[in-house]
Amino acid sequence: MARSLDDDAPVGRDGGGPAADGSSTVGGGPDQLALQSIGARAQRSTVGVGRETGFVAWESNGLTLLMTSRPAGGWRTGPERVVRVRYGSELYDGTLARTDARTRLGLVRVLDAGIAEPLWPTRTVEPVNRGDLVVLVGRSSSRTVEVDRVGRNRLYFDGKGLGAFVGAPVLNGSGRLVGVVDAGGGATPISRACGAIRRC
Repeated sequence: MARSLDDDAPVGRDGGGPAADGSSTVGGGPDQLALQSIGARAQRSTVGVGRETGFVAWESNGLTLLMTSRPAGGWRTGPERVVRVRYGSELYDGTLARTDARTRLGLVRVLDAGIAEPLWPTRTVEPVNRGDLVVLVGRSSSRTVEVDRVGRNRLYFDGKGLGAFVGAPVLNGSGRLVGVVDAGGGATPISRACGAIRRC
């Protein structure tokens, strides 16, 4: 019997330059400090999916569901759509279970639960507005940026050099998931994952 992939119940002036932890400084106010703390905690939920970044999104029926974004060179999988997933020193065989051409998002299924704290445990969608400070959470560093523009299908950041964050989660000042960094240096709003990747 097939298992459901849904759970049973769930920028910006980059003017300050990079900080010692890899994040950029934007004003240095409380919002910036809070986002740095959020980014540091969320790094524990990021994984390597092939050569890109992904993150633990939610769990269901003993499975861990990871989200990522389509790499610039396309998905690279083995037989049966297997992709290597790295979490710290652990390696897992994941399956590229779902992809969506419009959003360029991908869902990877791992036959193990409890790998890390999910970043999208409930199927909620947070609004994003121009001028919001958000944090991009990579595997080894995080970076705070400001939302420069909110398009219908994409978030645009006023920041450069974001290629290392492809597939990384984008979190708001409350620590809620609002997007996934794409290969073009912007991000897909998490609302676009609803229907394409997950029922919301």
